[in-house]
Amino acid sequence: MQITTVEQLEPGAMLGKSLFNNRGELLLAAGYEIDREMIGSLKRAQINYVFTVDELNAGIEPQETICEVIRQATTQKLVESFDNIRDNDPLKNLSVANLKDRLENDSKLKNLIVAPKMKQAVSDILEELFANHISKFTAFPAAAQSKADHDHAMDVSLLSLLIAQHFYYDKKELRSLGVAALVHDVGKLVAQGRLEAADFEELSERDQMVLREHPVISMLILKGSDPEAFSEQATVIQHHELANGTGYPQALRGCGQPPKKDRQRKQGIIFRHAEILAVANYYDNLISGAIDGIQYPSARAIARIIDEAGTLWNPYVARVLPKVIQSFPAGVTVKIANNSTGIFAGYRGIISKANEEDPTKPQIVLTHNPNGQPIKPEMIDFSFERYMELEVVL
Repeated sequence: MQITTVEQLEPGAMLGKSLFNNRGELLLAAGYEIDREMIGSLKRAQINYVFTVDELNAGIEPQETICEVIRQATTQKLVESFDNIRDNDPLKNLSVANLKDRLENDSKLKNLIVAPKMKQAVSDILEELFANHISKFTAFPAAAQSKADHDHAMDVSLLSLLIAQHFYYDKKELRSLGVAALVHDVGKLVAQGRLEAADFEELSERDQMVLREHPVISMLILKGSDPEAFSEQATVIQHHELANGTGYPQALRGCGQPPKKDRQRKQGIIFRHAEILAVANYYDNLISGAIDGIQYPSARAIARIIDEAGTLWNPYVARVLPKVIQSFPAGVTVKIANNSTGIFAGYRGIISKANEEDPTKPQIVLTHNPNGQPIKPEMIDFSFERYMELEVVL
């Protein structure tokens, strides 16, 4: 199979993997021949990519981070809670200041999140990660700017959990971090309804101030649903704090130490769970174009975060990021931009097997020469290369 963005889909393409909607209902079964009408439906449904199959890629099996069953089950729980918040009438007509007061004091605005379902969702994810020894987050092609809120929540939670395992988080801490990651942006669902501009590039100063309140709103919604989830609340409200103290809403600072359990909590210092969530959140926002409208390839997003380590991000968390992200997974189409031997530079092909040790040196089924002309498919193992630079082709 091959990962194909919906923008690239052509009528007649064969679906290699079944598609489901947000509620776990089957949309299209594997083997379906996609037509022009269905391509339009996929775009309207904000589906970013599909798995297609043909004679060139029939033997390639892309591996997602977690299985479809767990993803769909978690998605259903997220959609239920998010819709409950988004469609809540009492929340719609309040100013931000009044909103925060009502969230703290109005019993009718409690339990907007079904906390037990969020905890169960994270427990199921953790069981999947442990049972299958999953250590890599699979970076599929950049999602659209309209990436669904539940997809963002899911991916940020997965990435946060994989990072945290490098710092020896126990199961209780992992569940706390995972829940915080799932709900970190629920306040944005409320804040976005108060923006005057529809396009993030046109946000006024007033709009930006409203958006900067979303960590507080998220924390209050969580507090009203799970009053004793203190670690989760601290993580959520601090997920936009930066190491140099320029973040919001509390202008906290990083301490430059690994986010391990033996690190003491200090006033004015970012909570260690939040340092992990911040990096995972920023990475996902970079690849989706949510930061500045530019959709960063995975490798470029990682490079940017590492460059900003110590200034904006906990340096230990930033250095773990490339260890847990598979930037060039099986099924992705790539171009060989450069390599140490110079052989096949400029060729294009499909990754048939990812390289766990060095993602930039996978096995590739070459399909096109540097002039873009089709060639007889040839599988090459590039693990012997001293240096290799790949570009994802979207």
